Amino acid sequence: MKKRLFLICTLLLVVVLAIFAFAACDKDSAFGVELVKNGDFATFYESKFSGWTTMSSQVSFSAVTDGENRYLQIKNDSDTFAWLKQSVSVEKNAVYKVSAKMKVSALTSDGSAHISFAENESVDFVEYRTTNGEWVEAVFYVRPRNTDVLTIELCLGDTDKTCSGTASFDDVSVVRVKESEVPAGASIVNFHKVRNVQNVDGAGLAFEIVLIVATLCIFVAAYILLRKLYARNDVFVNFDNTASNDRTPGNLFAKKSGEDKKQKTSFADIAKNTWVVLGGLLLVTFAVRLVLLLTTYGLGANTTVMLQYATVLKIQKVSGFVAYYAGLSTVSPGTLYVLAALGSTGLSAESASILLRFVNVLADMATVSIIYFYGKKYVGNRLSTLFAGLYAILPIAFFFGGMNTTFESVLVALMLATVVLMVEKKYLLTYLLLTLSVVMDVRAMILLPIVVTYFGYMYYRDAQSLKRFTKNRAMIVFGLVGAFVLAYLLSMPVAIHQIAKGDAFFGFKYMASQITSSTLFVDNAFNLYAMVGMNGKNYASDAATYLNAAFVCVLEVFVISLYFKNRNRQEWFLLVALVFAVVSIFTLKTNWTYIFLSIAFMLVYAMISGEKRVYLVAGGYSLLGFLNIAQLLFKSGMLASKTTSNFVDFASKDGFLIAFSVFTVLLTGYFVYVVYSVTNNDKIVDIKGLEGSLKDNFKNLFKRKKEED
Repeated sequence: MKKRLFLICTLLLVVVLAIFAFAACDKDSAFGVELVKNGDFATFYESKFSGWTTMSSQVSFSAVTDGENRYLQIKNDSDTFAWLKQSVSVEKNAVYKVSAKMKVSALTSDGSAHISFAENESVDFVEYRTTNGEWVEAVFYVRPRNTDVLTIELCLGDTDKTCSGTASFDDVSVVRVKESEVPAGASIVNFHKVRNVQNVDGAGLAFEIVLIVATLCIFVAAYILLRKLYARNDVFVNFDNTASNDRTPGNLFAKKSGEDKKQKTSFADIAKNTWVVLGGLLLVTFAVRLVLLLTTYGLGANTTVMLQYATVLKIQKVSGFVAYYAGLSTVSPGTLYVLAALGSTGLSAESASILLRFVNVLADMATVSIIYFYGKKYVGNRLSTLFAGLYAILPIAFFFGGMNTTFESVLVALMLATVVLMVEKKYLLTYLLLTLSVVMDVRAMILLPIVVTYFGYMYYRDAQSLKRFTKNRAMIVFGLVGAFVLAYLLSMPVAIHQIAKGDAFFGFKYMASQITSSTLFVDNAFNLYAMVGMNGKNYASDAATYLNAAFVCVLEVFVISLYFKNRNRQEWFLLVALVFAVVSIFTLKTNWTYIFLSIAFMLVYAMISGEKRVYLVAGGYSLLGFLNIAQLLFKSGMLASKTTSNFVDFASKDGFLIAFSVFTVLLTGYFVYVVYSVTNNDKIVDIKGLEGSLKDNFKNLFKRKKEED
């Protein structure tokens, strides 16, 4: 029966995946979609235009307000040059309409105000020395022949033709059009790039390579230490020689009696204390993230946008945010509360960016603490210290903690705490943490079917008679109701005006729209759809959205069914990791942050079970996830300087993206096999103890190889 259920669920997964893969495809989906971000220059914060990068420190780039309109003004009082730029992803051989409004005062010297592309700056598509103080609209059509990135530059002067004066720009737009829509008499410029425009340098490349190698070395070193620990007889005993399930952390300052009075507390005794060990872990966690806090501006333009939101929230409050940003639905209620608190501080952009990311640092410290204490309870703090320390220094983890400006680290901490409390049957606390997770990020809804199913099973097992309404059963039922009520109350400040107008469930709709509003196949992530060249592309069919949701539902049913073979509650960590891994790699609407969500759950299960394959998959995901992020940062110049620019997106057919998407898809397929073999076939591949010294083991390894040859 179990095998049949597995076969049916697997077939359903494959069929649904195939159906919505075909339904989602629409070759014309990109027509008419605006590619330029902040082309009307409405978002301006701390002298920076969100989405744009300035290329001169000697020239004034300002936002001028004319009535309700705001536009860019470049003013140059010295004889030099300056420009603003932004990169957009395009398709080779497609036709794009580029338009902008320009106003130019009389310029000195030989320079001009013009629009060009950084891929080939020898071509100026529009050029004015004066417009007599009037706005003019510039329109041209371009067909990129050998590039799938266009970096539009709004220029005043050039390197060989400097000038002084004033140039204004507004309503900058790049949209794909059909060739038949090009007006008669308008020409299409066949554009060829002559150089790579990625904002990269040697320092950024070195940073990327060093941390990728570090990820490998960290996992290998931790694996060797694991094997050495498993070779010890006291592997499951705490450092202070208490049992792994001893919940008393010890008190270094407790009064001693009898013979104990004669013994002095040594430094070794202090170092082995539970709280001292945890303190060391938290110090390391904080220290490695502090480097990124102080040396980067987060994620460039993304940071500026978040700080802009914080400033708006200071004035508009949470209740006015939705009305102010009509149509914006990508910011969760939980994020709005954090940003509102940040906005109230009135800090400068530099300081605010540090405080914004410090929230993630605190969340990472919480995650490390959860791993440490949960592991201490079941396998002792020798192993839990190793795994908590591993998470603390993983490059992918400290990137999300120290550089990322959204709150995935907070989400991981909340969800990990939710699953720990669920496994420990802390019903009310589980519901509380689950609700907070969903309010912080709607992706946590993935846990809801798992929690409801497991607690439903606990309801069934709590008493022989279903008619008995015990204390635990009351907490399970009323806790679930309370969770929905709490979620509603927490969403009310965001939706208060809409509720007053009669839309009672606007808060829930707003949270759901974080997912439903996206029409992207995939956004710069190693993913099945990136593997087939669909990165950054939109789909036009609503059927794709529904089938994507159906796929996730079938996946949830499949994963939950795996639990009931062994009914081992520790396997929930493995199953939750599987859900997030498959959603990250095989569904629509995902981005580069998704792959990170599964890693902590893999590490916890590997710590509890000693499963070698799960540990290796966790290492693979950590490496691929960081490689994905590091390459984006490298392309965007964010590893070498405190840039305020946007990400330079992967091209749809980027060889790097496609190649590593293949590896990620294969690794995820292997992970599905591993989870099934563990949960259904009871096949655990243990991490073996490593006897003897490392030197002797290496000698024996080469000796065996030689004998085999």
